[in-house]
Amino acid sequence: MKRAILFLVVFILAGCRTQQQTTPVPKATATSASLSTSVSHPTTTSQPTPIPTTIEATAGGIITPEPTPTTAVCTPLPADMSLNILYDSDRHGVIEVEGLEPGERPTLLLTGQGEVTSDWWRKETQYENAVGADGRMQYRFDFRGWDSVEGVEFKGQLIHQRGVACFSIDLPLATTTAVPNQTPSQSTQAEDVIAHLETLQTKYEQMLNDHEGWLYAHYTDYFPTALRGSETAVNFLWLADTWVWEYWYEVSQGVVIRKIIHVSDENGGIWQRQLIDDGWTAWVLPVETLGERVQRLDNSTPNANTLWGPYRLIQQLQDTTKPDVTAWEADDLYHVTLYDSYEPPIEIVGFEEPVAASRVHFVFDNKRGVVVQQSTESLLAGGEWMQTQEVNLTQFDLLAQLPDNAARTLEEGTALIDAYR
Repeated sequence: MKRAILFLVVFILAGCRTQQQTTPVPKATATSASLSTSVSHPTTTSQPTPIPTTIEATAGGIITPEPTPTTAVCTPLPADMSLNILYDSDRHGVIEVEGLEPGERPTLLLTGQGEVTSDWWRKETQYENAVGADGRMQYRFDFRGWDSVEGVEFKGQLIHQRGVACFSIDLPLATTTAVPNQTPSQSTQAEDVIAHLETLQTKYEQMLNDHEGWLYAHYTDYFPTALRGSETAVNFLWLADTWVWEYWYEVSQGVVIRKIIHVSDENGGIWQRQLIDDGWTAWVLPVETLGERVQRLDNSTPNANTLWGPYRLIQQLQDTTKPDVTAWEADDLYHVTLYDSYEPPIEIVGFEEPVAASRVHFVFDNKRGVVVQQSTESLLAGGEWMQTQEVNLTQFDLLAQLPDNAARTLEEGTALIDAYR
């Protein structure tokens, strides 16, 4: 399986891309996510360095800060990690974690949801100092300034290098509590993983059966500009690491008739509006591309069953001799991780060091068979794991008709193609 995983990046999404866009594209939200898994060199310390920010709320009740983008798919707390909520007082305590990877900078997300829908509170912070050699961190929270915590449900997510630990904080606190380790049953046999993925593929295809209309996919895609190739149809992709993609596929009898693509930045500004129809593609935006605005394509129309299900992952596992695969189920999700090592480490454009190994992690919705997250990491020769890509599906719907913004792209793109022919 040498080098297979590293160049497998976004193969599930390969059927979604245009012919001209030859590089994989980009980060996350949870069913989108925004994992910060890039690790810096570890520092040695005998005591855990606390995250300096203390969680506090203003007197008078629940506050609503600026919304932050990070949410993530929960994974079981590894057996060699512990997460304890230490009691100081009924509204005041410390979140203590042991078993983290030295050098990592985890992200902590806490939310409070009241009985009234509009009452919510959210706090997100990233560990400012790299975790020390002891693998410990502490975070102090304080809700003593609140008028009341009655009826407020507090939840937390610790986004660390090996996953996302989800937990609750039951206020008022009465004692120290521990988040239980939930080591799932794992499978490392490719045939067992393939069998489960084939079941998911059947669910996915059944969902699409007899659907005549539009399939809508919205995802956030992170891919560092330093690693992006030089042959893309548009040049704005070099301006940021993260882009938001929307696809509308017109589907009939399981075949994609045409598709509409919108690409936006994280602030909602649209940079690309594109139509692909009957072997032609037209860029409504941007007006200036690296080629003609209207081009003839030589790729075939994809089958809808190959787009967002596990079809391509099944093929990859079937075509690979003795793949290094691990899979498990948790919270109605199915996780699959592929690992590969390179001896000697390989040189890749955009990487400051040779790459010694890589791993790709997929998360599937166990109910519909849809892939909701895909992330790729590379192990540098110096020992750091570097996140090289993360794709998170945030919405996946079957539509009877197009929304106005997509319908406008369809109309304007069709006019461009008709004028060119």
